[in-house]
Amino acid sequence: MRISKLSRPDLKPLPVAAGAVIAAAGWLSLAATYWDDAWHTDIGRDSAWTPPHVLLYGAVAVAGVMVAWWVIASVASSRSLASLTWPPLLLAGAGGVGVLAAAPIDAAWHAAYGRDAVLWSPPHMLTVFGSVAMLTGVLAGLAPARSRVLEAALSGLLLGTLAVAVMEYDTDVPQFSEVLYLPVLLAAGLLAVAVVRALVPRRLAVTSTAAAYVAFRLAIIPALAALGRSTPALPVAICGLAAADLPRLRGAARYAAAAGAVSVLAWAGAAAGLAPQSPAAVARTAIPVIAASAAIAAVSLSCDRRRTWLAVAALAAAAVALIPARPAQAHDPGEGTQLAIARLTVSANGRGVVRLTIVPQSRCSQLQPREIMARRAGRTIRAPLVAAGRCRFSGDIRLPGAGRWFVYAELSDAGRPAETWLPADPAQAATATASRVLYRPARAAPGSARRTETAAGAAIYAAGIALLGGALVVARRVARRRGRPSPGLPRSAGLSTGHAGP
Repeated sequence: MRISKLSRPDLKPLPVAAGAVIAAAGWLSLAATYWDDAWHTDIGRDSAWTPPHVLLYGAVAVAGVMVAWWVIASVASSRSLASLTWPPLLLAGAGGVGVLAAAPIDAAWHAAYGRDAVLWSPPHMLTVFGSVAMLTGVLAGLAPARSRVLEAALSGLLLGTLAVAVMEYDTDVPQFSEVLYLPVLLAAGLLAVAVVRALVPRRLAVTSTAAAYVAFRLAIIPALAALGRSTPALPVAICGLAAADLPRLRGAARYAAAAGAVSVLAWAGAAAGLAPQSPAAVARTAIPVIAASAAIAAVSLSCDRRRTWLAVAALAAAAVALIPARPAQAHDPGEGTQLAIARLTVSANGRGVVRLTIVPQSRCSQLQPREIMARRAGRTIRAPLVAAGRCRFSGDIRLPGAGRWFVYAELSDAGRPAETWLPADPAQAATATASRVLYRPARAAPGSARRTETAAGAAIYAAGIALLGGALVVARRVARRRGRPSPGLPRSAGLSTGHAGP
């Protein structure tokens, strides 16, 4: 085996069959992710071997094995380690390593800083970033004789993986301020548009990408309902990405049109009750984005590129006008030591009042009531919890608006805190009863540990963002090699010809 300069005929594209296996495994892993989120919401704490975990681990393993085989086959075919420097192969391999590393990093993170059920925690997002890089490398390195269906499947999977960043908003378990929903959705969607437009040189490529993801979301809803699990909202806003395929739009105007359309649909969906977000929270970003997008499209149609890019700057400035995020600790927020099993009942009258009743099965002599706490999207509301008989505690709490709140029974166990929870929607008249773990909540890390946690999290996020940057760079190179412009660039920048790979 030698390390030498690799000639282009030695490049080994990913076979179409392998790409199809990766696409199938990827969609299964995405379905398992939604199933796992619903499992956490409906059941609470779980083990590593729940059905959604097993499906997720297995599907990711299959995709990883196929990428590993591609790497090994490429080196064997070229008889040179230089094949590893081919950008699509390098990116796919780096993304696979990121996904593989996320599991032990997550375990070490929990051991050092406690359980962390927030989707945006650094180890969780490293899985998303690594998967996006791997899929971009696969799409860029796929053999030229591929079908439109396979391209749409991989592109839709890429979009779906990026959209996992807002999954907790789509499934009505927001951990952070709802104002952040639309900006994160726009960032994820526009990144997918940039990669797809570069790597899928077909008409209506973005439309077929959005259609594939919407079809998946529409399929996962009845599947989860059949399992008796919570379901995500309809994917209304994501349909707006298809505006990037509108004719007569060039460069930045395509992205502006997509951003504006997504914002309109997100705002309309929230206002119509088709999405669980607050219309007022969505409007904070939607209004400036829609206005800036309209301006960019108008300037673009006037054929003045300089003014178009000035309008892009205005769009970027509008998108960052956000309020700081506060963690809501909404569901499964770092459960600690198990103390007992308790029977919980939450009853909503449909007019904003929720009654919580808790009946612990043991430790009755040590438990005293403290309060009820309801959490949603960075907001916490409290009410009294009182004794209602022997080893029975109850209380009422008034909650505003609609949407899933996580209602906690806070008790004192021999002078130390204990808690458990159930979800409830104050706008729906319903009663739910379940046996839940009464646990001692995990304590916040001391100051020095929190500083270490912040530094480690920043490093993990930096590595993930580097993977996303690599995905854009590879997409840009492939676009130029194929003789089509890179996303947002003038056509003159993409007229070079050559091999289909970078």
